[in-house]
Amino acid sequence: MRKTYQFRIYPGRKQEVVLNRTISTCRHLYNNSLADRKKQAELNRLKKTFDVFPWGKPEWINYFGQKLDLTASKTSFQKEVHSQVLQDVIKRVDRSMVNFFRGFGYPRFQGRDRYNSFTYPQSGFKLEDGKLILSKIGSFKIILHREIEGKIKTCTVKRDIDQWYVSFSCEIEEPVPVEIKTKTGIDVGLIDLITLSSGEQVKTPKFLRTSEDNLIHKQKRLSRKKIRSKNRKHQAIIVSKIHRKIRNQRKDFAHKISRMLVDNYDLIKFEEFVNPAGTSQTCICGFSVPKDLSVRIHICPSCGLVMGRDRVSAIIIKHKPSICTVGTTGIYDRQGVGLSGDALPHLLFMKNSRNFKIHRKL
Repeated sequence: MRKTYQFRIYPGRKQEVVLNRTISTCRHLYNNSLADRKKQAELNRLKKTFDVFPWGKPEWINYFGQKLDLTASKTSFQKEVHSQVLQDVIKRVDRSMVNFFRGFGYPRFQGRDRYNSFTYPQSGFKLEDGKLILSKIGSFKIILHREIEGKIKTCTVKRDIDQWYVSFSCEIEEPVPVEIKTKTGIDVGLIDLITLSSGEQVKTPKFLRTSEDNLIHKQKRLSRKKIRSKNRKHQAIIVSKIHRKIRNQRKDFAHKISRMLVDNYDLIKFEEFVNPAGTSQTCICGFSVPKDLSVRIHICPSCGLVMGRDRVSAIIIKHKPSICTVGTTGIYDRQGVGLSGDALPHLLFMKNSRNFKIHRKL
């Protein structure tokens, strides 16, 4: 099982130049590798038109072929970068092509502001005396605000405007299940962020709305700047920092709500992980009470129950059998739960210690 830790690092000015140069070298390698694959696809399309395949079928560039070519033809800039970092760049290109053949969009070339990280997939990094040491780059001050569990497998360095972060992907043992003593059902609402079966509600903080006036003002100033001027680049950074603040506010809020839930309940059920049929159209007594979304109060003509519709749904969700376990804090003590499909716009569970993350439009 994998778990990821993220920490902030503080490079000096000269180190920051080296980090930016490393990212630039990786970006150029990514674009060149993608260009080779694109040329090969166009060549195969042309050969198919004239039916001139030498071996009776098209030849395709793959990860191993590009890795061998890289070993034989490194540039002077690439020689300044750890070899496994360069190999990981080619692996990224290969993953993007695999995703394309699975139905995702065709991979795009990466501009200067779109490629912002590089990865040591196996070696070339270590933690020593409160310092992060990266091969061919140097040592950095790192704030280890929490203990790292398990064995570190990969190290990813990421640039976020003017800040730098490192993420460690660690391999840890499976957690031991514990007895379930407390549980709750949670309904994700239209007005409130979530409603618990106990009746507790969490309001949507709307961080974007709070910062909207400042954001509009800064974006107007950006739109007036001359394209490709230094003033425009400087103003673009200011706008990006406002978005980063909003993003961090959302992340902090989601982590606090997640911590509150897993500290108070051993089993947590969301509407995405039970059979959703009838959760909003049925009373606790089992009587069918059809209503559209505009009706926010549940009134049962059979038992006379009058209650908020979201809390009624949460209670029903709590007692429904789970399709899969959502948040048993003992079982998922270190793991969290992954989501896919329609659940992603509403919830995002992170691999975090005793933690999963609720993520919606905050």
